[in-house]
Amino acid sequence: MVPWRDASWQALARGEAGDPRWAEFGHYAQLRSQGLRQEALRVADGFAATLQAGSAFDRWDFTCWVCSEVLEVGVVRSMILPQPIERVVLQELWQAQAEGDARAAVWLVRWFPVEVMAHLDFSPDSIGDFLRSALRAQPTSLEIRSMLAQHLVQWVRSDTADLHHGRYDGDPNADLLRLREAESLVDETDPLNADINVLRQLVAKHVRRAAAGEA
Repeated sequence: MVPWRDASWQALARGEAGDPRWAEFGHYAQLRSQGLRQEALRVADGFAATLQAGSAFDRWDFTCWVCSEVLEVGVVRSMILPQPIERVVLQELWQAQAEGDARAAVWLVRWFPVEVMAHLDFSPDSIGDFLRSALRAQPTSLEIRSMLAQHLVQWVRSDTADLHHGRYDGDPNADLLRLREAESLVDETDPLNADINVLRQLVAKHVRRAAAGEA
């Protein structure tokens, strides 16, 4: 089975078998998994209206459940959260993030990265800037620290991906600063330190070769 399809069906199954309070969402998931898209979307419209008319506690509780127990990497998000429901979830996440909730910041980056980038007008490092801002609001959040560190390491990993072809896709000096920042965010026992050290050696070697006119 195609991985994204498999992951999406599994997510729909979790939605269908979820909390009885979200029976309407379970009905949507059931219809969607049966291929009854139009019927499912009608149910989604009704459930979104129910959420909006309900309490703020219920909206946030549903948002937490969807983000922590239903969504997973690789799903087609629009299958799990059609637009009416997605709007409610995003509304709750943005509000909670503005109030300093670390979970909301993490879930926004994890499940809605394009929306985060758009929120910051697609600045060169929208995700990093967003996470730094979230960390200033919640400086003790280990999850935000870890997510920012992984983001920085992945940036450098991407920049160095074609070094074996003699091409560096970025600014090596800026990447060394990214690695230093990433190192400051994780505990010395974090496995990510091994990646940081390997990348630092790789970038430093490139800088030395470039200075010698070899790159």
